[in-house]
Amino acid sequence: MKKISFSDFFNVDKEIMKQYGAFNLSLISDTPAFIDPFLLYCSNKSTYQKAHKDMIEYIKFLCKNAVKAKKDINLQKEYYYFKEPKQNWLGYTLYGNSGKGLKEEFARELCDNANNYIKNFGEEFITNSSHLEKLCLFDEGHGLDSISDFTTCLIMSFLLDHTEKFSYKYLSNLQCKKQLIEKAYFDFENEKWKSKEYYLPFFNNDYILLIPEDILVKGENHICRKDLFHELIGNRIQMDDFKFRNHINEYISDIISGDFTEPEINSKIDSLIKKYPQIVDYYIKSKEENPIPAKKNNEIFIKEFDLLFNNNCNKLINLLRTETNFYMLEDINNTSSIIERLSQIRYVIEHLGGYKYLYINNKVSHTRFAGHSRVRVQ
Repeated sequence: MKKISFSDFFNVDKEIMKQYGAFNLSLISDTPAFIDPFLLYCSNKSTYQKAHKDMIEYIKFLCKNAVKAKKDINLQKEYYYFKEPKQNWLGYTLYGNSGKGLKEEFARELCDNANNYIKNFGEEFITNSSHLEKLCLFDEGHGLDSISDFTTCLIMSFLLDHTEKFSYKYLSNLQCKKQLIEKAYFDFENEKWKSKEYYLPFFNNDYILLIPEDILVKGENHICRKDLFHELIGNRIQMDDFKFRNHINEYISDIISGDFTEPEINSKIDSLIKKYPQIVDYYIKSKEENPIPAKKNNEIFIKEFDLLFNNNCNKLINLLRTETNFYMLEDINNTSSIIERLSQIRYVIEHLGGYKYLYINNKVSHTRFAGHSRVRVQ
């Protein structure tokens, strides 16, 4: 059997991982799954709630220092820059698990937003809590991937503890190493990131972070810019201030009834929320009051992922292994090998019924499978 997931490479029963609550991530290419910080917030698990609280405390620290940091590149590098957390094997990557990280643009926009639109972060009176996603509602370009990466970096100690406990309980000394992790946690008293040693699983000369599967999603986050715009256009955001609500609804109605293109409508709504940032708080409050869709989104993703990798992917791989010489062509950088591999995938899909394994609930799955011509399978 071809190795794909953590359980395959580390010889751990999938049911053990399921019972522990660890996502059985792929170790051949990033899985297009993402951490939704709202699932930490709405969880009834105390460790999740603490992770969310600690994350919010750090963002409050960033907002407090945003005026100074905007003009101080060294301060930005120390507190506002974050490397790609590739050890969680999540996100969008064609091959492997490397990414760009959160640096200049992210730091600049965070400082701008903190100085202009989220001055009340940590002191909101409309919502029940502060939320990391709020930072990314005022700008395009920081969606699922950025929020997931930022969340991972800010809850690193939670994820490291989660992984270390699993390692001690289910893995051997040959599978793990002691590793000193930089930026493992933030010392608020001294305002410094600190390192700490952990006992972690190792693969390809790097450690692995195991992510709780009940905080992952595939599509949009529960709180996101696209949904904010959608709710505003539909006049579905409840606002306590009656006059303010009518004013906003009238403005939205004028936009919708006007002769505007979609980009023009989006531009006008963007200007609206920047003029009245409290709209964002009312939107977030509506999300807090209805967490069920967030939990449902997670449940659907986990069911689809299990079906794809535990059933469909294995069956497709078996066809490639038994009916073709797909896995005999090891030089994946050779053009002729790539063409031959693609030809064999097409043959399996079109003539051997392989197309059936590309569908989940009668819909085409967009998750990459292990027979990808650019994936190096062990």
